[in-house]
Amino acid sequence: MLSESFSVLFFLKAPKKDLGQPRAIYIRITVDGIVKEASIQRKCLPKQWHQQLGRSLGKDELSQTLNTFLTTLEAKLEKKRTDLISADKQVTAEILIDYVKGRDTPKYYLLEEFKKHNNQLAILVGKRKAAAGTCERYSTAYSHTRDYIQWKYAKEDMLLADLDYDFVNDFYFYLMSVRSCCNNTACKYVSNMKKIVLIAVKKKYILSNPFAEFAMHLDDVEHDALNEGELYKIVNHNYEIDRLDRIRDVFLFSCMTGLAFADVEKLSMSDIEIDETGSWWIIQDRTKTKRKADIPLFRDAQSIIEKYANHECLKKGVLLPVVANANYNLYLKEIAAGARIVKRLTTHTARRTFASLCLNNGVELKVISKMLGHKSVKQTEKYLRLEKDHIKNSMNKLKKILDGKEVSFTRAIGKTFTAAVKSRVLESAAEEINDDEVVEEFSDI
Repeated sequence: MLSESFSVLFFLKAPKKDLGQPRAIYIRITVDGIVKEASIQRKCLPKQWHQQLGRSLGKDELSQTLNTFLTTLEAKLEKKRTDLISADKQVTAEILIDYVKGRDTPKYYLLEEFKKHNNQLAILVGKRKAAAGTCERYSTAYSHTRDYIQWKYAKEDMLLADLDYDFVNDFYFYLMSVRSCCNNTACKYVSNMKKIVLIAVKKKYILSNPFAEFAMHLDDVEHDALNEGELYKIVNHNYEIDRLDRIRDVFLFSCMTGLAFADVEKLSMSDIEIDETGSWWIIQDRTKTKRKADIPLFRDAQSIIEKYANHECLKKGVLLPVVANANYNLYLKEIAAGARIVKRLTTHTARRTFASLCLNNGVELKVISKMLGHKSVKQTEKYLRLEKDHIKNSMNKLKKILDGKEVSFTRAIGKTFTAAVKSRVLESAAEEINDDEVVEEFSDI
């Protein structure tokens, strides 16, 4: 569709008081007698501006750069007009002004992209390719982001192009103050949102990364692990409710294998391997890290699997009666209360208990790292704390060397790791674990 007339003019906007200061440069687009004007976010001194040419007369580098910008913008407008005509679309001054302002480009919003990500994650959870807990955390992070945008900006959503350092920094402040999150929790929610923003950067929805100058630091936290006495209380307590008895079994199974909730939840017979000696092994790709884990099954862990050999969970293709993560952690509170355990019981408590028991009974750190599915031994060192029993055992080894006295401690777990078992795990670990590997800053452990 041809237009009767088209012109572009650059001019200086006259201020209310002319003090000889640089003036804003405006563009005037005229199409078929209809005029539209807009600032182009550039300035020029009046004495250097040629009103008829619409260019700077200055010879300095800034003036030359300005003129190049104006010429390029004029050429782009001509191309835009030509493209519209070629596509048999209407050409108006308003359309061309919107092009100058960037309003004709697609608009991408933070919460829209966040929701797309979470929907895709939910599909992967349904196919057992992502953990339900991860999906739940991103859903909570989405809710916090939505509430923050309404709280600070009184908007339903935010253009990705409008995100900046202040948006990110104030989100962290909002989580710490309004939502009363601790530092580590706030960092993880900010990290969840950061992933969405970085995806947008890769898709070129936004040109700059608003997280570029923002730094987060996790606080070191002492995580509880159960000792053998506390485990004994849980094992021997009589839970009269079948539901709690099943939850107790799943928790103890995690304590004896170090498996994360998502890995216990999907554990099937195809993950069990029996070697030539008759020993049972869990050979499984971890849900989160996708790393292969070789874990020997103790007799007690085997007994738990055998206990549910005729349970209805087998109809779902899994070996253990695992409930939803939220309900599981809620029921663990009842487990702790019944056995009079003061420590908070979670799936992470079970994993740390497994690691601590292994360490205290002489299992090598590299072997523990491999069984936990960690990416490096450094990650395991950060994850694991030294228990008094381990310090005691280590010092008694030194005592044995120094004074030749025989020292004996119970190593029920350590004894099950025969030379063959250690060899097998270490052989696999040697292929995958690099002690110098950098641990991801916000890896959920």
